Amino acid sequence: MTVFLFNMKRILNRKRAILTMFIVPVIISILVVKVNFNEPRLKVAILDKDNTHFTDIFINNLNNSYKTEKLDEDKISGGIASGEIDYGIIIDKGFTKKVIDNEMPNIKVIYDNKNDFYEAINSNISVFMNKANEIALKSNENYGAFYSKLDKLIAENKFKTLVVESSDRKNIVISLNFLVMLMLYNALNMTNRVMNDKKEKIRTFAAPITIRSYMLQIIFTLFLLELSQVAVVFIALTIEYKLVMMKYIFKLLLLYSTFSITAVSFAVLLNYMNETYVKKDVVPSILVIPLSMLGGCFWNIKLMPRALQFISQFIPLTWITNGTYEALEGTNYTYLVTDIGILVLFSIVFLLLGVFTKKDIVS
Repeated sequence: MTVFLFNMKRILNRKRAILTMFIVPVIISILVVKVNFNEPRLKVAILDKDNTHFTDIFINNLNNSYKTEKLDEDKISGGIASGEIDYGIIIDKGFTKKVIDNEMPNIKVIYDNKNDFYEAINSNISVFMNKANEIALKSNENYGAFYSKLDKLIAENKFKTLVVESSDRKNIVISLNFLVMLMLYNALNMTNRVMNDKKEKIRTFAAPITIRSYMLQIIFTLFLLELSQVAVVFIALTIEYKLVMMKYIFKLLLLYSTFSITAVSFAVLLNYMNETYVKKDVVPSILVIPLSMLGGCFWNIKLMPRALQFISQFIPLTWITNGTYEALEGTNYTYLVTDIGILVLFSIVFLLLGVFTKKDIVS
């Protein structure tokens, strides 16, 4: 374990490494809360053809977060097209009856998918409808019981709590997307410093050691450092978001532990390619921003052109950002296994190309 201990000490002795690995991610997670990343008060137009107590509650719930206005269908469509309205909702006749009878309700939404504001409203509607469907299931199609339970939730501000939780999940996603970018940046820079220091490699090889052992100890060092970075950020997010973060922490730990291996193996491969083909002191970290953009760290991948969406499927960052969203949406482990499995496959390919094809270390 000589190489492991030596490299761990070398990296942690650098103040800049400590700053980028532990302090910057925590600062970013705090700024997500302090700086207003939330959307402005959006304008939502509604056409209520059902006109029941339930639809009034539904509209009042939206009015807590957005500026609502009742318009006819033509004005809603025209307002969306002109940009005067951000989101339109058309509630068909029989909407309330279908909700209480546990049937699929009729609701039509209209929005411009060129901006991502609609996702917040979709999330708000989804939170409300999921809870309403849950109440309807427990009420056994009894209208009195349904409204009694619904009014109780409103009196206790439970819907507001659910919307706040949805907002917290959004902030956590933003923090973790920045963490993904910083994990990749740190993996690339640490690998570049550790593996390209010829003097230190010669000193290390003064003692008997195989190339395979040398590489595995370096990878283990980098993996533990990436994992410690994840742990620090998760602690900060747990302090800030408490129960919301704790609810999803095991899924996220599994996901980000896997990505730690992927980031390190990718960094080793890029370092090998840089040494073998470029043969210049090129820092691979210049790739971090473009890869983060393609991988969905800065925006929803669905907002990109289809050609870029296709390319993004071959970038590991796409699968970690997708897995983060699925984990925080409360999906079961089946969906998460797909993202983790693909990250593992990326890691295997990167390691095979970057480690097991290495023939020499000191040249």
